[in-house]
Amino acid sequence: MVRPKKAIHFVMGRLSGSIPGSFCLQPAISKEMRDQIARLEQNPKYAEARRAILGRIKQSGWRAVLDGSLTHPDPSLLTTLACAIVYSDHLTRKETLDDVAVGQTGKTWKALREFPQRIECVAREIEKVNAGSLFAPENQIDTEKADAERFRQAFRDVPAMLRTWSKALKERIIFMRRLDAAVFGDSDSRAYLQFLVKESTGKPHDSLVANLLNAAAEALGRPCGIDATSLAKARFRRRKKSADWPA
Repeated sequence: MVRPKKAIHFVMGRLSGSIPGSFCLQPAISKEMRDQIARLEQNPKYAEARRAILGRIKQSGWRAVLDGSLTHPDPSLLTTLACAIVYSDHLTRKETLDDVAVGQTGKTWKALREFPQRIECVAREIEKVNAGSLFAPENQIDTEKADAERFRQAFRDVPAMLRTWSKALKERIIFMRRLDAAVFGDSDSRAYLQFLVKESTGKPHDSLVANLLNAAAEALGRPCGIDATSLAKARFRRRKKSADWPA
């Protein structure tokens, strides 16, 4: 377990479950802040604002990310973020994207970005070898053996499989770069909350997010005064900084 240096900070981790993009910021929460989150979760007005957002989520995987199913016994990510925003303006990024890439794959972020191109080069080279009757590995398979043709076809399919794999890795890299630019770029807790709401519901729902934060502030006796217009303007500013930011 990560010991938090502050009341709430976030580290990057991998979530289980069927969600689009299974990397997510994971909260490390102090005992004092856990008490505040528990208090917030018991507030009826906040609970109503929280349900309004969760009710817009159609995919069960995303719902599990935000309602606490995947983080139990830790508090729900939605409530943790609301509490973090009310008590402080910024998240602390503990791990960079390069740290995550090395930890997960043994490759730097730069090497991982270049890896799909290397795989595609390998696919082209395999095609050249397969085209030569003397060196094609499929000719090494005894035609009299059972399933010989199936294995020969599998050898011929290797380049196509590598290209499919390479394309999927490219898409994962694009998602991670988008997450890094949109959320980690300014380390803004509100940016992360807006990102999750937009990705999970398909729309920004600025009014619902503002209601959630104001209800949280009221429940915890903290100043807030966030409105939908200010959230929309912040989203627009981030979109100008990063073309990958969701509209």
